[in-house]
Amino acid sequence: MLILVLLPLIFKACEYIDTMSKSQFAIIDVIDEPLNPTLEIIDEPKHIAVNHFVAAIKDDGTLWTWGFNEGYLRNDENKSNRIDDTVPYQVEGIDDAVAVVTEGLGVFALLKADGTVWAWGRVGSTDIIVDPDDDSSTIRDLRQIKGINNVVDIAIDDDNLVFLTQQGDVYMMGNNTAGWVNGDLTQEILETPTKVPNLTDIIRIEISGKLLLALNRDGELYSTGVSTYRLGRIANAPKLANSDFRMANKVVLPEKVVDFVASVRPPMALLEDGSVWIWGKQKNLTMKETTLKGLYIDLNNEFTEENVSNGLVDEALLPVKHELLHKVINIDENQAVTENGNLYVWGSYLNTTKTKSDYESNTTQFRKPRLIKKNVDPVQLYYSRYVSAVIMKNGSVYFWHSNMSGERGTGEIVDGEMTDDYIFTPEKSIFTTH
Repeated sequence: MLILVLLPLIFKACEYIDTMSKSQFAIIDVIDEPLNPTLEIIDEPKHIAVNHFVAAIKDDGTLWTWGFNEGYLRNDENKSNRIDDTVPYQVEGIDDAVAVVTEGLGVFALLKADGTVWAWGRVGSTDIIVDPDDDSSTIRDLRQIKGINNVVDIAIDDDNLVFLTQQGDVYMMGNNTAGWVNGDLTQEILETPTKVPNLTDIIRIEISGKLLLALNRDGELYSTGVSTYRLGRIANAPKLANSDFRMANKVVLPEKVVDFVASVRPPMALLEDGSVWIWGKQKNLTMKETTLKGLYIDLNNEFTEENVSNGLVDEALLPVKHELLHKVINIDENQAVTENGNLYVWGSYLNTTKTKSDYESNTTQFRKPRLIKKNVDPVQLYYSRYVSAVIMKNGSVYFWHSNMSGERGTGEIVDGEMTDDYIFTPEKSIFTTH
């Protein structure tokens, strides 16, 4: 009798738990053990550049664009200041594209098969000198970056464009107020590509917030920049007394690196065994613990409490193994795919919605990884403040996050408020890479 009385309550509780798990998304629950076989280095070209405007490359080398028209490449004088292209559109005259990147301010860079690099977009909002003979705030056609050739990879952040050459050398152009390329503060802007010292035999590069990460053929990850707490290693003394620049050196990691992210939230490296390692000062860590172990060391001062309290030593937060992400096969900022094909996201996601008179923004934040899609067979993951994407091995592309400007490439726009369920439900784009 008691069981019969309790059954409705039990069913009601199960229904509530199921509803709650769907609305909050499932928390990652992968067993912590190494992958077998181990992973190979991921050095795929960057096929998609995501922002409010999206540029993407097909396998045949053609370039396609859609989204907020600040980045469009069409010579269409009938376009207004605000037109959203929701359907992917092929850019005429380009069939040799290899990689494309963008940063938050709206500058795009394109790598072609002949090793040249071209750029366009909102150049007036960045220190990257796309064309020294053109002071326009926005460039609508491709302009070649002079002074560099034989390029095989590119990376970009708000104020710097980075080039990797076929010889394995790394070059930089853009902002140099911190002297972070070579410690030399005499040049505020690097107008032409300048070689980054102490980096050789590199096969992939990433940059974010004055942190440059570079991977060599042996799977060794190197860091350089001015953010000493994001270097992932003991920070040597600056080259100049008035510069925070740190020469490139190896990040402290126990195994070969196969994938990595130069981020402020925080930097990450995926090792060949499927483990993820993170480092840096970051309050919103995707960890069980709220802080990382700090290591206070300087080559010129002893490691003592007195030197720490007096600020005579540098703080270098070394990498630690992620406590929740295991058996991972692909990563990007705030997202990862595990061996079983589960796609997890975390961190802060900006939700900007249209109103009758303006735009309103709010932030959705997940501190721990949440499952948003199963059966993912990824080639690459892409993250931006506005929209994120994954390219599948079958050529299909899924987008999530915003669709205010048609960023998902589905032919549709979301005019009103976007719910969390919508933001974190990946949607298949019209665009495919095949």
